[in-house]
Amino acid sequence: ETGDGDSGSSAVALANSAGHKTSSPGNNDDNDVIINSRTRNAQYLRMIKENRTAYAKAATRSERKAIVGSLMDQWRKRGGRFLTRQKGVDAEADDGLVQKKIATALRKPK
Repeated sequence: ETGDGDSGSSAVALANSAGHKTSSPGNNDDNDVIINSRTRNAQYLRMIKENRTAYAKAATRSERKAIVGSLMDQWRKRGGRFLTRQKGVDAEADDGLVQKKIATALRKPK
């Protein structure tokens, strides 16, 4: 999900009790993906779409995991974050949850 359209603004980060960084929903930018809601981040959705065929053709579970890991790395290298939204607060998502969400997105035809 994209923020308020001001891609130059940075999120105000706070530390919650679990040690994850959190921010207010309005402070996210175009590099943020809210993974526990229906994402509207066009760049993320394009990345998923471009990799569906490779994921479907992967012969083994380890090949599919490598594709998911590569996509996570690519997104983060460009400054992207994977966030969860709970009770109006966004927090950085656990890698295991991110892996599951990306794999699910790659399997679902859009």
